[in-house]
Amino acid sequence: MFEEKFFEADEIVRKAKEEADSWFLAQQVQIGMKLTEANVSCAEVPSFEQNVSVGWVQCEFDMDWSSRGKNMEASWIVKDEKGKVLEHSKRAFSEVKSVGEEKLQLWLWVMENMKSLRKKKVKFVSTFGNLIEAIEKSILWPALQYEAGEIKRELQAFEAWELRIGSWTTIREELRTYPVLCCRQCRFQGI
Repeated sequence: MFEEKFFEADEIVRKAKEEADSWFLAQQVQIGMKLTEANVSCAEVPSFEQNVSVGWVQCEFDMDWSSRGKNMEASWIVKDEKGKVLEHSKRAFSEVKSVGEEKLQLWLWVMENMKSLRKKKVKFVSTFGNLIEAIEKSILWPALQYEAGEIKRELQAFEAWELRIGSWTTIREELRTYPVLCCRQCRFQGI
């Protein structure tokens, strides 16, 4: 019995092959997206080797997304100019339709939190190079104009802000230091 239906052996094999093909295709798409973001012309800077001026904070954020369950888990961490962690948080999102929607929701959630925490001068560090370029050089990413416009509108609430592309590995390791991001391997694969 499979999904409360009876299937013949060849149907089960066909369905398993379809599921496996879908999974492998999703992995290829995800790898392609990471390569595209890695090739964005902005320089990727290791997490806290960046200079954070006095009176500023640095907010690093990232997410994990399960396309099958359409769930997203996101987290952020805020540090002062000395690299001391001030705050951190995580959140789960459900029914996220696409990676693009996920990235926009994450950006909006992070900025909402920074405003709630009364952070006036924020250096946002993200691995989403394509969105950062779309915000700073809109002509290069016409397909991301809606997302860039929404983010720009929210950024106006800050006294000052900077956007930086961070190292995926560095940000992920930083967030794992704090119990705020339950990584994809742990959360979505049941490890």
